[in-house]
Amino acid sequence: MSTPTLQFSNLCLPEDNPDQRVEEEMRFDRTTLEERKIIVRDIIASFEPRDLPSELFSDETLQRITAEQGNRRSSEWTIHDDLKASLMQWCCHDPGGWTLLCRMHGPAIRALSFEQKVERRLEEQFETYDALYSAPPGSVNLIRGRVLEICDGIRMIVDEVEADINIRTGSQYNAAKILLDTFRRVCGRSTDVPFVRRSGRREGTSASAGADTVPTLYQGLIGGTTPFILDALETVQEKWPRSLGTEEARTLMRGINELLVENGAPRGYLNRFRALMPE
Repeated sequence: MSTPTLQFSNLCLPEDNPDQRVEEEMRFDRTTLEERKIIVRDIIASFEPRDLPSELFSDETLQRITAEQGNRRSSEWTIHDDLKASLMQWCCHDPGGWTLLCRMHGPAIRALSFEQKVERRLEEQFETYDALYSAPPGSVNLIRGRVLEICDGIRMIVDEVEADINIRTGSQYNAAKILLDTFRRVCGRSTDVPFVRRSGRREGTSASAGADTVPTLYQGLIGGTTPFILDALETVQEKWPRSLGTEEARTLMRGINELLVENGAPRGYLNRFRALMPE
């Protein structure tokens, strides 16, 4: 299991570390049930090496945790075959459970855990795509399915980052770098690659990326009808506006702009991206 790097520099019990005390504004009686549901999910997910918060508990699952349940006997909060679901119930409704969980992982370590997990998950997707270059060629349908599955995986992670930015409190992470680096890497995977076999011949991807062809990663994500990653970047600009103004972000955005022009990105998409670029 991978552990967030920051944790090693403060390896001590919560009781011994004043930084792990529950902040005044995080006391049980200072938070709403809706706030606690989001934070408890985030804390539980921060102990998971792979699963992102919404993969553990969807928003629909959180909606089923109600104030009425908090008035029931505490024994009803225990789900005997599911420890994580039991923690969700207890820590949302019980002051003692809430305080204990908050002291285990504070906002900074949770943000770091989420950031590192997202980076690992994205790296897996790019490695899987790049591995197609050296894999034995397969049928159009087989390879197309693999590429589209990778596109769906990257899109899901980007959506998770956008949702997280909207709800994260107490700390933040370099979401701008994660998103821009992902954007750059997708734009850089736009050329035809010879990993498809049809009728005994090896064939590559097609610029048209029709139903009988295999799209490149760029075509699968940016050539579609949805504005890949732009919504997430606009959320960063709204919530953490200084993130896109750093020299690192500016450099990445200039490079992405050049790649979009080179790849012939749709005019509307290109203009919307340029609106995010600092003057």
